[in-house]
Amino acid sequence: MQHDLFPRTSLSLSPEAGRSGPRLWVRKLVVWSEPGKEIRTIDLRPGLNVVWSPDAEIGSSDPIGHGGGKTTFCRMLRHCLGEDSFSPAEQRHRIIETFPDGMVGAEVMIEGICWAVVRFFGRRQPIVVVGAASLDDAFSPDVEKVDLSDFRKKLADHVIGDAGTLMPSSIDPARRWEAVLAWMTRDQECRLRHHFEWRDPDSDSRSPVGGRSKDDLLAILRAAIGALTTAEIEARARDEEQSSELIRLRAELGRFDWQLARVGAGLKQANKLGASVGLQTQMEMEVIKKVIEDRTRSALDLPENALTELEPARAERERAASGLREVERRQTENDLKIEYAKRELSLVEAQLPKASAELDRNRNPVCPICKVALDAALTEGCQLAKECDLDELQLRIAATEAQVHELGDRLAQLQAAVAPLKSELAIARQTAERADRTVSRLESALVAHSRALREANRQADEIERHGAMSRERDETASAIADLESELARTKQSISDFLASQAAVIRDLSVKFDGVVRELVPGNVSGSASLDRRGLSLKIEYGGNRSTAAIESWKVVAFDLAALAMTIEGNTRLPGLLLHDSPREADLGMSLYERLFKFIRKLEGVGPAPLFQYIVTTTTEPPKEFLEEPWLRLELKGAPAHDRFLRVDL
Repeated sequence: MQHDLFPRTSLSLSPEAGRSGPRLWVRKLVVWSEPGKEIRTIDLRPGLNVVWSPDAEIGSSDPIGHGGGKTTFCRMLRHCLGEDSFSPAEQRHRIIETFPDGMVGAEVMIEGICWAVVRFFGRRQPIVVVGAASLDDAFSPDVEKVDLSDFRKKLADHVIGDAGTLMPSSIDPARRWEAVLAWMTRDQECRLRHHFEWRDPDSDSRSPVGGRSKDDLLAILRAAIGALTTAEIEARARDEEQSSELIRLRAELGRFDWQLARVGAGLKQANKLGASVGLQTQMEMEVIKKVIEDRTRSALDLPENALTELEPARAERERAASGLREVERRQTENDLKIEYAKRELSLVEAQLPKASAELDRNRNPVCPICKVALDAALTEGCQLAKECDLDELQLRIAATEAQVHELGDRLAQLQAAVAPLKSELAIARQTAERADRTVSRLESALVAHSRALREANRQADEIERHGAMSRERDETASAIADLESELARTKQSISDFLASQAAVIRDLSVKFDGVVRELVPGNVSGSASLDRRGLSLKIEYGGNRSTAAIESWKVVAFDLAALAMTIEGNTRLPGLLLHDSPREADLGMSLYERLFKFIRKLEGVGPAPLFQYIVTTTTEPPKEFLEEPWLRLELKGAPAHDRFLRVDL
């Protein structure tokens, strides 16, 4: 919504009918160093409550107002309203060491009924929560007590009501009250930087809003001011689901396109089709199918007589190989016989010279004993000469010569067989090689046929795969188109829901504009608008301004606008608002003073103040607010006794 669409009347509020006080407010806060020993008791009231820690004047020796314990007061109050932590870890440990039996308690008014809450600083002690009782009754054994979870549930039921069911499901239902509490009691560390900054990590608050996205915080805010419905939440869930599914389908479509391009390129290359041939239309698919079918039919045609001739050819190859082996065996055997005959002939021939020499010697030998020629010895009767038989020696020589002739003839016969065997071996080899070539040719033809058939079948499978993927791709594209239409309808329904909340946002914008003009003098205006990007705040002050100071104005004005809506009964907020040191967050002095006056003006709406606004400050408020009933607590940074816990930690 644009602010110029809203009426520019001055801020006027109509109090919620029948209400005489805030839905929730804190009546008293008490700090004990140990049971029965109070450190502080702070009485609070509906309307404006000021906690002041005076800052020193320039040139003064008085202690500064910072460090007096304002933020500790705020956090202990939040602690009594259900938040887990009452200070950052280091300070918390020092407080527990200083006050091992210390505790903080509050009287919390919920729809006019007082609840007493006591929480011990140390974790070993139980939490005391008492319904319909004051702090004086908290430790009475006669009073029924409940635990913190029951107290939080009571706060959720009586304060935020059904708005809790509209908050993000990731927030524990038992802690959704704390989400609203975080908005209404911002951390000082957030420095009023943005209307969606409620809890700073350095505060160690353990709030359920810590680390939340702005979408979650917006949902909490809208639920609390009545600008959110279950139907819109369901529509947003559908939007998220449909958007995620659309992303998935688009990625799947991209994968299909990539796979189809790859398979198509392979089909065109394998079938020698030009780059101009596409695979998108049915006609183009029929062309490539025809090519593949022709290729398959061609592959099914076997080479002529290839199968019938193969087995006889293999048998002939085996016979030729067997014949070749037989000729090679006979050649080897003949070669061995030749070699043996040569050796035997050589040995026999070697005996002839020796036998001839012995014959020559024995034809006229000399007796080795008497040294007389054997012919003389024979006439004279020498026994040795008688023992030498020349005839026998000649017979032996003749036998050896005959053996030589026989061996020579046999060797000649063996050598004569070498040439025919070589010729026979050559013929056998040619026959075997010819048979082997025939078998190889026939087998190669069958292998080529088998390969061609396999490739044809593979191409047929590829074209079928391409077709199946094309169908899946078309189905995915159709699903994307349908989902885009559904998503557009969902987004339109969300926009319609946002438009249906125009009255609430318009009321917020009117209140925001009215608060801005109450706080800032001059020609200034403010507006709030809600769209799919979130909740936007604008301040027109001589143009659209956006500075650190103006951002702080926006946050303060926004919170007060929500408080104004609560006064009229149009939100599920507690009616409690706490600002910790807004002056230190670049809030101008003139605006700061007008803030107090505006809050006092709000006190007059209704039979009694219908809200509780607690503000802490070091800057001196306007004089009229430095007294009862508005000034509830004054702290100092020194001496220690004037600090919130009355000690230096």
